[in-house]
Amino acid sequence: PGYDFGGWYEVPREWIIPPGSVWKYNDGGTDPGASWVLPGYDDSSWSQGEAELGYGDNDEATVVGYGPHSSDRYITTWFRKPFEVTREQLQEGRFFIHLLKDDGAVVYLNGTEIARANIPCGEIAAGTLAETGISGTTEEVFITWRIDPALLNEGSNLIAAEVHQNAASSSDLSFDLRFSCYRPDRATFYSADRTARAAMTNDRYLMAAFAPNGACVVPEVIAGEMTLSADCSPYLVQGDVLIMEHATLRIDPGVEIRMPGGGNMFVHGVLEALGTNEAPVVFRLNPHEAGGRWGGLVFRNTTGTSTLRHVTVEDAWEGPDPVLEKAAISCFNADLVMDHLEIVQVHSNPVIARYSDITLTNSTLHSEVTGDLINVKYGNGFIENCRFTGNGTPDNDAIDYDETGTGIIRNCIITGFHGFNSDGVDIGEGARNVEIDSIVVYDVTDKGISLGQSSSATVSNSLFVNCTMGVAVKDSGNVVIRNCTFYGTGIPVACYEKNVGLAGGNARVVSSILSNASDGSYLADSKSGIRISYSLSDNTPLPEGDHNLFGNPLFAAPSYFDFGLDPSSPAILSGISPGGPVDMGSPEHLGALLSGEGFGPPVMIAQLFINGSNLDRAQYIMLYNPSTEAMDLSGWTIDKGVTAEIPDGTLIQPGGRVFITNNSFHPMWESTGSPVIHWTTGRLSGNGESVRLVDRHGLVADYLVYSEDDWPSAGFQGDEAFVLTDAALDNHFGENWTTGNLFGLIVSERSRETDRAGEAERLSIWPNPTRGIIHILRGTITPAWDEQDSGFPGGWIASPGNRPAAGGGETDARYCDIMTSEGILLQRLRINPAGPAEADLSGYGPGLYLVRIGSSVGKVVVMK
Repeated sequence: PGYDFGGWYEVPREWIIPPGSVWKYNDGGTDPGASWVLPGYDDSSWSQGEAELGYGDNDEATVVGYGPHSSDRYITTWFRKPFEVTREQLQEGRFFIHLLKDDGAVVYLNGTEIARANIPCGEIAAGTLAETGISGTTEEVFITWRIDPALLNEGSNLIAAEVHQNAASSSDLSFDLRFSCYRPDRATFYSADRTARAAMTNDRYLMAAFAPNGACVVPEVIAGEMTLSADCSPYLVQGDVLIMEHATLRIDPGVEIRMPGGGNMFVHGVLEALGTNEAPVVFRLNPHEAGGRWGGLVFRNTTGTSTLRHVTVEDAWEGPDPVLEKAAISCFNADLVMDHLEIVQVHSNPVIARYSDITLTNSTLHSEVTGDLINVKYGNGFIENCRFTGNGTPDNDAIDYDETGTGIIRNCIITGFHGFNSDGVDIGEGARNVEIDSIVVYDVTDKGISLGQSSSATVSNSLFVNCTMGVAVKDSGNVVIRNCTFYGTGIPVACYEKNVGLAGGNARVVSSILSNASDGSYLADSKSGIRISYSLSDNTPLPEGDHNLFGNPLFAAPSYFDFGLDPSSPAILSGISPGGPVDMGSPEHLGALLSGEGFGPPVMIAQLFINGSNLDRAQYIMLYNPSTEAMDLSGWTIDKGVTAEIPDGTLIQPGGRVFITNNSFHPMWESTGSPVIHWTTGRLSGNGESVRLVDRHGLVADYLVYSEDDWPSAGFQGDEAFVLTDAALDNHFGENWTTGNLFGLIVSERSRETDRAGEAERLSIWPNPTRGIIHILRGTITPAWDEQDSGFPGGWIASPGNRPAAGGGETDARYCDIMTSEGILLQRLRINPAGPAEADLSGYGPGLYLVRIGSSVGKVVVMK
C-alpha cells in the first residue's frame, strides 16, 4: 500500500564462506566442552580440511574419522570456521547460510544458535542422536536459513556446527556449509512485467522494486508525537503499527485508516482518535486486500489514557494473543475511553479488557459470533447510553462483568440475543456491588440479567420485555431490584442453585411490576431466598403480607411499549422509597426508547373462536400484525391450548391476519382472504385455558389465559368469537376483549365484493363436512353458511371458478360433477332446476372432493 510496482531486479551474490572452504574439525569423539562455539576457543589441535567433509559416500573432499570400530562409530563430529564481514556488507547485505548435513546438525554464529535440523529440541550432548536417518538424494540437499545481521560483527566472526548421527552403526556422515551475502544495492534490472519468468538452475535472488505513489502511509513504529490529518486521508498501513511507550498518535476528524489483512495496531503509549458526528474516524480493511479482515486495536500496558471518540471499526478480527486479545479492541493493563464508538461489522467480539479501566458511552455494538459484545474482567467498567444488538449464536452476551472493581451500567438498550445461554448482562466471578440503572432489555432468549458466583448488584428503574427470565440470581449471588417493570417474561425474577454445592441466589424486589409472566411471577428453590414487597403481579399472586398487589396494572399501551400508568392504575403511589410513596415499575420514558429504536408492536393473538355450542364450525386462533412491517412467521409455534407449527414462508402483512384452525378444510375459510393454517393437535376448551404463541427463537411472543370468570360470556356460545378491542391493550386481560359475529370477523372485504359480483353463479353445498349425503344448489337464492335459521344449515358458498378441475373447461350446466381433489370424475348427476340436487358420497372414503356445475366449483369434506 502506498507504492507502485517498478519492476524486478536481480540481486548479486557474494560468498562469505564459499563452496570448498577449509574447516577445522574434531573427529575424536570427545566432547570439546561448552566454549567450543565461541570465537576465542583454542582449536589449534583440531584437524582441518576442505568441504565437503565426511565419510562413507566417496564424494568427500576431506574424510573424517569415526573411531576404531565401524559398528560403533562416534555419534558427533564438531566443525568451526572463522570468517570476515565488511562494513559495506553489514550495512547493505542480506545474509543466508546453506547447510548440508547427514544426519542432523546444529549451527552457531558467534556463540548463538542460528539453525537446527533433524535434532531434538532442548539441550544436546555428544551422545544425542539425530531424530531420523538420512539416505538417498536427501543427503545432497542444502537447507537455507536467513541470518539476522545483528548477530554479525564487522570484521572477524566465527561459525560452528556439530553433526550428529542417527545411530552408532551409521555408514556415512556428510557436512558442508556455505555463507552468502546478497547485495540489493548492486541489483540489476531484470523485468518490467509484474509476472516474470526466471530459469532457476541455481539459487537466485529476485527483488520487486516499488516506488512511493504519493499516498500517506502510517509508519511501522511511532516513537514520539504524531498527528494524522484529514487532508491526507486515507492513510495506508503496510503491516503492524507500534505506538511505543510514552508516544502519542493523534487522529483528526474525518481520517480513514486502511489496515492490511492480519495487521494490528499495538498501543503501548497513547492513541487519541478524535472524530466528530459529521466526520468520524474510521478503521477498516484496505479494499485492495484479500482475506476480508485485519487484526485489531491492541492496547498493552499503556503509559496513558487512550481515547476513541466518534470512531467506527469495521472488518476487524482479533489481536495475536488467543486468550487476552480475542476482540476487535483488546485492552490489557490499559485505560481506554470510548465515546460514540460503532462496531457492528467485525469478525470477532467487539471489546475485551483485562486489568483495565474502561469507559464506553453513547456507542453501538453488534457481532455475528459467539462471545460477549464487551467483556471486562479484573478491572473497572463504566457503560452508559449504549445499544447492544445480539445474534442467534450460543453463549452470546451483551455485557459481561467478571471480578470487576467498579461496575456501572446505565441507560442502555439490549436486544436480539437469540442463542442458547445468551444473556443481556452477565455478572459473575465475584463482581461486587455492580450498579445497573435505567436499562431496557428486550427479546432475549435466556436471561435479561444473569448474576452468580458470589456476585452482587443493584438493578433499578429498568424494563424487561420478552425475555425467558428477567433477572436470574444463582450460586450465592445477591441482588436488589427497585422500580423495575417485567412484561411478557417467562419468569421475571428467579433464584436457584445452578452448580451443586454453590448454594442458591437471593433477591429483594421492591416497587416493581411483574406482568404477563407465562411461567410464573417468581421462582425460588429450597436453597434460595426472595422477598418481594410493594410490588404488583397479574398472573400469579406475590407473597402476602408485604403490601403486594394483584391485578391489572393498567399500562397505557403495552403492545406499543408504552408502560406508562393509567390514572386509575393501582400501581400509582403504591411503591415505596426512602422519600415516601412512589409509583411501581420503571420510569415511563423507557418504553419510548424501544419505539424510538424502530421496534414495532409484536404479532399478537387478537381473536379466538372456541365454538362453545359445538356448531358445524371450525375453531380458530387469529394472529394479527398491528405494525407497519410484514413479519415472517416461519418456525413459529403454538404450544399451549393446542399445538401448531406455522410453515416456512408464512408472512403476515402490515395490518394482516393469519388464522390457525382445527379444520382448514372447512368452507368458512374460502372467503377469508388470509392464510389459514391447520393446527396439529388439540381443541380449545369451552371453559377456558392457556394459549401460548412462541417465535422461531423459542421466545414467548404472546400468552393469555381465557376464562369464564372474567371474559365476555357471549364468546363461550354460538357463533360469537372473542375479539381484542384494541391492539394497544394487554390481551391477557378479559376486560380488553369483546365478542363479534363469526361471519363478519373472518370474511375479507375483497371476498364480500367478489361474492356480490358473482352472486348469480354461486354454489352451495351442505352439510359440509359430511358423512355421506350432500345437497347442492346453484343460483341467486343460495343462503350464506352463517345464516342459522336458513333451510340449509351448514351450507357453504363458493365463488365461480374457485378451484377448477384439472384439465379445466366449463361443463354442461345441466349436470353436477363429483370429482377427486385431482379432478378425476367420479360421478355425474342431473341437477334439479327447481331445487337442490342430492348426492351420496359415503362410498368414496374420507377426504376432500370437488363439486362442479358449469364454471362454479366447490369443495366438500367427507368424514369417517
